[in-house]
Amino acid sequence: HGKKVGVQTRGHIYQQLRGDHEINLLEYPTTTAAMEDLNKGLLDAVPEVERIALYYKNLRGWDIKSAGEPIISLNICTGFSKMLDPSIIERYNRALTAIMSDGRYERLYEGYFGELKDRDRP
Repeated sequence: HGKKVGVQTRGHIYQQLRGDHEINLLEYPTTTAAMEDLNKGLLDAVPEVERIALYYKNLRGWDIKSAGEPIISLNICTGFSKMLDPSIIERYNRALTAIMSDGRYERLYEGYFGELKDRDRP
């Protein structure tokens, strides 16, 4: 209640929170810009995809932390144009399976975001 919350202008999180009159919703051109102000102590919170927040925290040395349970849950997928060769989906799936089975996925994930938690495993 009464807290300053930074969100990307017209982004999906903005759309979810814009009707909540118990918070002071401040719009930013990007979530990263809002997180910069969070790090400076100018905001109380920035709802963000946790992995992205951890990536920037590690990259820029920000003094921020993840708190609470997720407020929004979305399924994310990869989309392909119908104009592409249909075999691209099969090749994509083979490549994705290969990097997951040989440990590259976990190494890449941990290199960007830190520890791979069970809830983040595909």
